[in-house]
Amino acid sequence: MELNEKLDKKYQSDKQAYEKIAKLKEHVNKAKKEIKKYERAKKNAEMNKQWAIEDKDKTAETNADAAIKLAKEEIEKLEKNVEKMKSILANSKAKVDAYITELSKDPEFKAHINSILEKRYNRKIKKYNSEKEQVDTMINLISQHPSLENNLKGIIHAQEDAKKLEEELKKLDPVKDKTRIDEINNTDMPTCKSKKTKNQKMFMDFCQKNNVKIDEEFLNKLVKEQGFSHTKDGDIRVAKSLKNISKGYDKRINAYERAIQKIPGAKVYEENIGGNRVRQNSNALNNDGLDEQDQHPAKKFKWWEFRKRFKDWRERKNVKKQGKQAEKEGIAPRESSEKFRNAYKYDVVKDYVDKKEEAIFKEAGKEIKQANKNGEER
Repeated sequence: MELNEKLDKKYQSDKQAYEKIAKLKEHVNKAKKEIKKYERAKKNAEMNKQWAIEDKDKTAETNADAAIKLAKEEIEKLEKNVEKMKSILANSKAKVDAYITELSKDPEFKAHINSILEKRYNRKIKKYNSEKEQVDTMINLISQHPSLENNLKGIIHAQEDAKKLEEELKKLDPVKDKTRIDEINNTDMPTCKSKKTKNQKMFMDFCQKNNVKIDEEFLNKLVKEQGFSHTKDGDIRVAKSLKNISKGYDKRINAYERAIQKIPGAKVYEENIGGNRVRQNSNALNNDGLDEQDQHPAKKFKWWEFRKRFKDWRERKNVKKQGKQAEKEGIAPRESSEKFRNAYKYDVVKDYVDKKEEAIFKEAGKEIKQANKNGEER
């Protein structure tokens, strides 16, 4: 099968047809619920029949038989319908999947897909390493500069207050609550904005003056999207929340590294190895000001951490083994052949890569979760 415009258009057509048919899934689920309803009705009718026999009530027994018959007929009809719909769905999906099944028979195509996935995962690692570095930098900043912690609290409080006001606005009546709506729009919201702007400016001014790498856009995203815990008195636990966020980045980075291990011949790029999970951050503060810490090796363990050292050795050995196997099979994921150099411009390839990326990442996440459960990772 040759990957070209003609094939891609045919794929798009079959995909659109499948997406229309995919609505049958809702009908399948609805039919299954109906089957359960009639199964219960059948059980009730069978119980009624038993009681009618015990009571020697012929009329009740006849009515129960009729109810059982009706329930059976409905169940049979619905089950046939479900099987028919499931068959249509399966055939349509198989038609769409067949494109990739055929393309995947070409080792060069598989190598190209592996190359795309390797690059994607590494980009994610780079992005999350960068964001984690900024979070770790904030942790160090507020540990030595309480005024900066207060600035962050001011930004977060302002964001939280603005969100509460937005929620309140949704519940207000445009006519009955006009006074309150005007108060929120003209007084409360501008106050929140002013408070956030003032604290953010003070925080960013310090960073710029001291050459601390904190991106203002990332700061906004962090405050907007991440949840910050509070004390019983309502005070924001900034340091604790940031540490939890940092750990979350570690988990994501770890999962992407594990995903890369699943791609034959793929590797974590040198610039992504270790990252901030090894050094606390690249803008750590000492008592005199801002200094760069030395960069430590990618992974360095204490002498007593035998389990971690063995696990790291095993993982590196596994990656090396996969690389040799890939070479043996003629797969070179980091080399894009001329034949598939422009493959990603086709929808059939884009869809496949997206699904593959998500599937491998999910599998890696499950493996890490299971390993943690078994006590293999700390």
